[in-house]
Amino acid sequence: MDEITMKLGLLTEAAQQQQRLAATGLARLEQQLRNLDEAVREEVRRSLQSELLALTSESRRTAAALGRARRAVSIGTALWSLGVTACCCAAMVGAVLWWVPSRSEIDAMRARREGLAAAITGLEQRGAHLDVRRCGSPAQLCVRVDRRAPAYGPAGDYLVAKGS
Repeated sequence: MDEITMKLGLLTEAAQQQQRLAATGLARLEQQLRNLDEAVREEVRRSLQSELLALTSESRRTAAALGRARRAVSIGTALWSLGVTACCCAAMVGAVLWWVPSRSEIDAMRARREGLAAAITGLEQRGAHLDVRRCGSPAQLCVRVDRRAPAYGPAGDYLVAKGS
């Protein structure tokens, strides 16, 4: 064997050894890449799970706060409605007390009405069926008179009213 063949053999052996070392390094690198990929996926999964749990917790707190706010607004609205209703009822009662006559006033009006009704009945029994109206401008009280009847009084200014 000559020297060149020997050098070529040594070079080939060195190249093969380098190739084995490169293959072993590549295999280790691929394993580390798989491990790194797995670690990254696991870390992303953990981070995502942690953030989702935080988001869920925050969502629950927000929902609870909104529920409290809704109840507070509902209670406020109910109290406002009750207040407005109470004010309206008080105003109505005040108006009724102001405009509707008292029991004593009603009794006095009834007594007066009964007296007037009795007076009218007495007049009707005596034949006092008068035709009374408002006449002219400004409106004055007018009575239909019997023009065929004579005038009475010292000045002749009393006339007989004509019944209806």
